Amino acid sequence: GSQSKNDWMTNLKCTQTRKENPVFFLGQNKDNNATDKPAISKGLLNEQPGKLLLHTGFYHAVCGEEEKAGMGSKYDYIMRKALTVLKEYPGYKLDVTGLSLGGALCQVFSMYAAAETDPIIKKPVTCYSFASPKIGALTYRRAIQALEESGNLRLIRIVNEGDPIVALPTDPLSVCGLNGIALASLVLRQGLFYRKAGMEMKLLDDGGIDITHPKVPPRIVNWDLVNFNLLRYDVERLWQKQIYCCECVYDVATKQFDKDDLMTKHAYPRYYDKLKAKKREIEKYYLADLYRASLNGESAVVKDVYF
Repeated sequence: GSQSKNDWMTNLKCTQTRKENPVFFLGQNKDNNATDKPAISKGLLNEQPGKLLLHTGFYHAVCGEEEKAGMGSKYDYIMRKALTVLKEYPGYKLDVTGLSLGGALCQVFSMYAAAETDPIIKKPVTCYSFASPKIGALTYRRAIQALEESGNLRLIRIVNEGDPIVALPTDPLSVCGLNGIALASLVLRQGLFYRKAGMEMKLLDDGGIDITHPKVPPRIVNWDLVNFNLLRYDVERLWQKQIYCCECVYDVATKQFDKDDLMTKHAYPRYYDKLKAKKREIEKYYLADLYRASLNGESAVVKDVYF
């Protein structure tokens, strides 16, 4: 989580930075030339954007160069350590996890690790992210989806219902009201919205579990500016947000809204208590089975979402 001033500076650098799409690494050999045997289908590669829009702070915390000459990035340092361990214990797989800020950073790390072509790294790389904010735009979700469909990555985000941090950074669709700015942004800035990626397990307040899998819907019209099929889901989300905001205003007016309770939903003790209470139910699910069913469109447990 965020403990130091540097951690908070990382959180607040929520502008987007445009970086190379690591999915293309799977279609290259060690000399960065196209290979005849890519670790991902050519169909998935052809659908990929050349650049990803990622949270500036999260990206640079993992992949930014250190100030000291020759240090490289934290990603390079951790990957060297991981490769050393994997060589010592062949057959072991790479699992990555983190909470809050760490939950965001572990997603960035896992995306690049899943695109590594070193055979020592057994695929899929698996990421367990807890209480994480959003880290990228629609291009990021498209890259994650390609890594999932090619069997290189398994990513699950575990979140508490009502945790305010997992909804950050906000976008124009998160404001109250069906206003002109939000509607115009649907058309003009659709690809810039921060969006979730990977499977999500939400721990509900009523004791239940809700599992969803955000995806990029197929295009109805092949026009780069707007994905019209996604547009209808965004409009639906805007309407749901309007209803939710009206309910919040009512709760505040009737003093039913507990702000302190809302903030504690992001705290580690609340996550620990909920996971402990739901242990037996969670143990019914295997991540590999959830992905297999979701990718084949056969799951009654995992719901595909597009907003």
